[in-house]
This record gives sequence, structure tokens and C-alpha cells, in this order.
Amino acid sequence: MMEHKAYQKVFSLFKGKHLNLVIQAAAQGNQPTQIWVDDCVNPQTAFMWSKTNCYYLVGNEKNKEFNKAVKEYIAEKIAPEAVEKDFSVFKVYYTEGWEHKIYEIFDRPLVKMGRQFYAFSYVPVDWKNENNESNVPSGSSVEYIDQKFLNRNLRNTEYVVEEIESMWNSLDDFLSNGFGFCAVYNGEIVCWCTAEYVSDTQCGIGIETLKKYQNKGFATVTASALVEHCISKGIVPHWDSWSDNLPSVRVAEKVGFKKIEDYFVYFGSLNDSENFCIQGNHYFEQKRYKKAAQWYEKALTIKKSSKSYYHAACAWALAGENDAALTNLRKAKDAEIMEHQ
Repeated sequence: MMEHKAYQKVFSLFKGKHLNLVIQAAAQGNQPTQIWVDDCVNPQTAFMWSKTNCYYLVGNEKNKEFNKAVKEYIAEKIAPEAVEKDFSVFKVYYTEGWEHKIYEIFDRPLVKMGRQFYAFSYVPVDWKNENNESNVPSGSSVEYIDQKFLNRNLRNTEYVVEEIESMWNSLDDFLSNGFGFCAVYNGEIVCWCTAEYVSDTQCGIGIETLKKYQNKGFATVTASALVEHCISKGIVPHWDSWSDNLPSVRVAEKVGFKKIEDYFVYFGSLNDSENFCIQGNHYFEQKRYKKAAQWYEKALTIKKSSKSYYHAACAWALAGENDAALTNLRKAKDAEIMEHQ
């Protein structure tokens, strides 16, 4: 495993603006990671794991010995611990050439999904102006996240802390080196926006709005506050989103971001049953219902659950296979009873 002080040696391997953001933050100690390389002096191939359960394969993809070692490490060390801790879902980021090697290394079916990377362009929203065009309810406020704010123990504070701790070494590390804002309404945190992958010159953005407060402008004003703070510190903010997450894309564009990169990641789980369900969900969204049902039933051969039976029933019904749908629906009911005993 590479020593943290040597991370700069792999900078050139992380090609792509979205990957550069991550490795810069990792090098400054603001993103918990571990990196393995083929050669500590002159690395040509690297495998990086981050605390967010993201894996990165970069550099020369033709290093057979290195690829074999990574595959064995995932199977023997990472996967058992991930399944035991119920932290199995992961994303794989990669540079050109790795795509055909990913299936070999992870040894399981994965879903290929598109993402979009945005860079900040201009500030179109005056978030401090009560007369701005957003429809945020009156009486709400946007507040900076510091220890004093967290000590107020507003409703949903625990979700903000959970988000921070999932991306940083610790809450204290975030309070010292990161920044973020929350929208507060009626004594409740309804939206939080935090800096992620922070380095001296750039950062990413993590944002979430409670479902019942979505489409009310909270994300727009909270993100605008964070962007303004970035500018004041000389940091260029970036926005990274799933390509099909249209609400996220709309907010990004509304607060002054422009897309600079399209890329793909692979998505899956190290838990076989869960991974088969991910495949089922993928085909269900594509309206390939028979294929989805087959994946759900494959998951059920490993772990019986009312949820998987129900998903299989829905998929079979939409595929026009009514007998299979009814069979799975009955099993879903039986499994639900057993789960609550």
C-alpha cells in the first residue's frame, strides 16, 4: 500500500477532471483513501479505495499480475468485511482501457451508469435577497455549519452529521477543513449542502433535501450559499451527478454550473443477493420486466425476503406472466409474516 506522502506520484494516472478532484483531496488528507500501486517508485497502475466505498482503477490496465492481486484482495479481504458490516454497495471509477477488465476483477455482473461533471461558471442567485425568484417559504434561513450550529440539535442534525462523517475522516476534520450550509425552516433542517473532496483550489458538493421540502427552492439557495463561500476562499466548486438525476442537474444549472464532462461508472454490490437485486432494478427501470424478474428470482435463491418476492411479483405481472406473479406475491406475504415473528 502506498504511503500517503507519496500520493503525488499517481496524480498523472488519474486522468479526467472528476478523478483529479478526488486525488487532489486525497493527497491533502481531506478524503479517506488507501492506494495500492504496482511500483512505489514509478507507479504505472493504481487501485484506490475511498471511505465512500468507491473504487478507482487507473493507469496501465494490462498489468496482469497487479490485476490478479487486486482481484484476490477484493475477494479475500474487502468483500467479506463489506458484507459483514452491511456496506457492500459500491461504484467503480476508471480511466480509459479499464472497462473490459472491471468484470474480471470484481467477478460479478455490474450496472454501467452515466454521470455528469460540472464546473462553476457564474453566480445567478442572490440567496440573501428575500425577493429572489425562488419560492422558499418565508421564515426560513440558510446557516453556516459549525459546532455552534450543530449544538442547537435542530431536527435532522443527525442526518447532516452522518453525511459529513461518510465523506470525511471525522466530524472534527470537517469542522477544521471543510464547510457547508443548511436551510432551516420551523426548527427543522430541511436541506444540507456540504463541501466534499476539498483541496486548496477546488472541491465537490454534496447536497440533500428532505422529500417533502423538494421543489420549493431550498436546494437552490443552500447551494448558492456554499458556492458564494467557495468563491470567497478562492476555491472552484464542482457538481457531480447521475445523468438521469434531473432535479440535481436543474439545481446545478440554476446556481451557475456548466457541464464539462460526461463519464460512466460501474455500480454493484459485493453481497451476491443484493447485487442480483441491483441487476433486477436496472432491468425494471428499462422496462425489461421478464429479465428483471429473473434477476430477482436469482437473488431469492440466495436470500429469501418479502421485498425481493414482491419485486419479482411486480416484474412478472408487467411481463404478462400472471401465474408467476401470483406465486411470488403469496410468497412475499408469507415471508413478511416470518420476518415479523
